[in-house]
Amino acid sequence: IHFGLDSANAKTQRLINKNLDIGILEQRCCYAQKIGIRTKLSIILGLPGETEEDIGRTIDLLHRIRPNEIQIYPLMPYVGTALFDEGRNTGVYLLEQDFSKWKQDVFQPVVQSELLTRDDIVHIAEKAVQSFRKEGYKCIPFDMEPVKKNEKYIVKTLFAPLQAL
Repeated sequence: IHFGLDSANAKTQRLINKNLDIGILEQRCCYAQKIGIRTKLSIILGLPGETEEDIGRTIDLLHRIRPNEIQIYPLMPYVGTALFDEGRNTGVYLLEQDFSKWKQDVFQPVVQSELLTRDDIVHIAEKAVQSFRKEGYKCIPFDMEPVKKNEKYIVKTLFAPLQAL
């Protein structure tokens, strides 16, 4: 089961119209694991208004829940979305105008915010991956199927929407 957490920060969730009940998400994830269902949680780095401390709380939640798979996505403001059209109004700044050069890789962000530079986002992602590796997670390419490689706990750092199909 894939849970799209995005952020554990209530203020950020309101801003992106997510409004998850983190307690319920944690209960459901833990219950799924208890009955043998593999779990995946995804987060997004670089969301408007988030600080390093806010992201740290999201990372702490992932450590507590310990899903089988963690996906750390970069913020991608696609053309036609409110974030793309109103990015500057939310404190998000596009760094690369040429869409053909966009990589959906958290280590190569295409945006930064008023509160987090591109380098800050990369540093936070590196620290997060290191912290998960210390807990036995393996960082694998986004297109590798974890079950086929017998990995119980993995981290992926590229956005790959088709892998869940």
